[in-house]
Amino acid sequence: MAVASNLLELAVTLILSVCTAYVVKQTILSPLKDVPGPFLAKLTNLYQFFVYYRGQQASVMRRLHDRYGSAVRVGPKHVSLNDPSLIGTIYTLKGTFVKSERYPASDSMSPDGHSIPVQFSTLDEKHQTRMWRPIAKYYALTNILNFEPHVDEVIRTLQRQLEKRFCFGQNKGAVCNLHTWLSF
Repeated sequence: MAVASNLLELAVTLILSVCTAYVVKQTILSPLKDVPGPFLAKLTNLYQFFVYYRGQQASVMRRLHDRYGSAVRVGPKHVSLNDPSLIGTIYTLKGTFVKSERYPASDSMSPDGHSIPVQFSTLDEKHQTRMWRPIAKYYALTNILNFEPHVDEVIRTLQRQLEKRFCFGQNKGAVCNLHTWLSF
């Protein structure tokens, strides 16, 4: 009986020690230790899982950024940023920020079911450079600004159509499924 009791105590002590070491690693020794965020998010990705599972990522992220600022730790190795001035620093091929394992979820699929990395989702810098080089000039700020009037006109057209069809027309007061309107 004493041997079983000692083994149980040893097992409990070992489990508590491992858990304590993990908590210390994630909260005190992690390079992200100074990034604020929910305590649970420092320890596990379950926090993000439940937020996404409930479909509340937009509202929860907004609340987290309102509470903690422009950088919020949302997982043991994940930080959510909402500072537009960091776009050039983070989304560059020459940077030190590595894309997370979530990016391949944006890959295209071939007819035979194989994943095809796209420019945004690829984790291979050489592949991304080959894909980006031919189209980079179209994303230069001057070119984007040239398209602004066209974008404004499309937005005005959408607004007119939504008003006509859902505010003043025969469907006045009906629910508008924006997915239908924004998917083409």
